[in-house]
Amino acid sequence: MKNSYIVCYDISSQKVWRKVYRYLQKQGLRLQWSVFVVTASKPELAKHKQKLFSFIEKNDDLRIYPLTTNTIHWHGEPAIMDGLMLSDSPSFTEMIT
Repeated sequence: MKNSYIVCYDISSQKVWRKVYRYLQKQGLRLQWSVFVVTASKPELAKHKQKLFSFIEKNDDLRIYPLTTNTIHWHGEPAIMDGLMLSDSPSFTEMIT
């Protein structure tokens, strides 16, 4: 079963930041410059963690939060098109209303 996760990071090195950004661009949906939604199974998430942690340096901060329908609160214009599906979950619009 796949779940959605918020992946966010604060990285000081531009070189490392670009590596993480490019990797996540291929794996998920960018919400902000350093915030992505990634949909993955547990084995896929473990693979993503391994790859991401291989990029970052000691003083960098990378966080992954599980996303459920009860944790989404949206203010402002949604960055995701109406009706877009995040894995097998209800559409994002249904999740935030």
